[in-house]
Amino acid sequence: MPDGTYALRVRFSANRYCLAIRQEVCAMMALNMLRRWLNGEGITSEHGWIDVVESLTA
Repeated sequence: MPDGTYALRVRFSANRYCLAIRQEVCAMMALNMLRRWLNGEGITSEHGWIDVVESLTA
């Protein structure tokens, strides 16, 4: 059972990608956060051209 709520606030450094690509990347990041949480790792990680602005837990 999850013990809280986790969120990442991100900023895309390249606006040249269409909305569909940005949505797919956000879905991939959410699945990566879930995978890391299930493996007992920290939920934040580097994502290359995507800047993680803030990491939130509640």
